[in-house]
Amino acid sequence: MRAYKIGVLIFAAIGFIIGTIGYDMIILGVHNFFALLVGTTANGSINKDTLWTFFAAIGSCAVVFYAVLKEIILARYRRPILKSNFEMKNPYITKESNIAYWYHLEILNIGKSTATVCLGYMDEILKKDGDSFFKIEEYIPMSLRWVREKTDEPTILSPGQRKYLDIGLIKKDEHHKFSFCFNGFSDIAHLKAGSYKLKVVVYSENAKALTTWIEIAWTGQWSDDYDAMKKELIAKKSVLSP
Repeated sequence: MRAYKIGVLIFAAIGFIIGTIGYDMIILGVHNFFALLVGTTANGSINKDTLWTFFAAIGSCAVVFYAVLKEIILARYRRPILKSNFEMKNPYITKESNIAYWYHLEILNIGKSTATVCLGYMDEILKKDGDSFFKIEEYIPMSLRWVREKTDEPTILSPGQRKYLDIGLIKKDEHHKFSFCFNGFSDIAHLKAGSYKLKVVVYSENAKALTTWIEIAWTGQWSDDYDAMKKELIAKKSVLSP
């Protein structure tokens, strides 16, 4: 979109120059300009009026360029920028008494303006089979809840503000499944032991969508000890998509 605006601006500037001083005057102005560089025109004189008209038109276009480009540059500088973080420690992994372990993805706005209508989605789930990961086709994308807010409703992120998405939890019961924190029914609500890749996307009204791949290796076992549990389910951000 910005490239389109710049292209339109260039053509408008060219049209402005031609419309203001005329094609013949432009040619003469360029001729006089280069003649000035070498010292004289072919007949030994320089038409200064033509030269000043030429420079005035160029200056007017420069002002127009500056006005438009300034807005484009400022809009880019002031835009919200979303970033995600995850590590195998608090507050990304929290323990609820001896009941459950919760796994959170941090979303941070490192931009200069507020990111509005931010909504977290689990877009894809891939399961490892052999040496490769394969998409679970029956999974339908579901929205994720924001920690503490306990809702999947859109939120805002002010500059420098961070919030967390509930990715999933493991309850202490006979099943020991990794359960997703979806509000609503999903055909894939739990993961059994295995290796997976989760595609989490945060969409925003005015910021570029943020995509984060999280790779997990889950043994299906439970431990009451926090550090020992981190060996039963190992999670990390995946740099590249599968």
